[in-house]
Amino acid sequence: MRDACNNTDRRARFTALTNRVVAEFMGTVNLVQARVCAASDGGFVAEAGPLKLALGRCSGIQLGDQVELAIRPESIRLAINGGDTAGVRTRIEEVSYLGNFTEYSVTIGPIRLRVQSGPDAPFVVGDEALLSIETDQYNVFALDKNTK
Repeated sequence: MRDACNNTDRRARFTALTNRVVAEFMGTVNLVQARVCAASDGGFVAEAGPLKLALGRCSGIQLGDQVELAIRPESIRLAINGGDTAGVRTRIEEVSYLGNFTEYSVTIGPIRLRVQSGPDAPFVVGDEALLSIETDQYNVFALDKNTK
């Protein structure tokens, strides 16, 4: 019988990505370049077009730095636009029903993200939705100062 600790270690490795190479190797991931634009509650806020995400405390990152956000498609939540849910307006560009989940391609301004939701998610191409991502559900990588 397998030790449950091994499964926990695997989950931790899958979610605690250390760099872009590991992120791409360990499964599907959205990689979004952003700029650290503000300080908030002892951490930072990264901005990529209309998408703003709290970074928390990140070592080696300063105000104005360029960073890359690694966001797993299953960590992104979509909600029906017009409800009480907070989020960033997004547009559904593509829908792929894949049996146990539905994969969406969505746009937030110039940013295109892959999102995975349950198979009964209600969205169709052209819908607007509200997109949200929990603070602990993405990784932040500092970019080389020469990276554009």
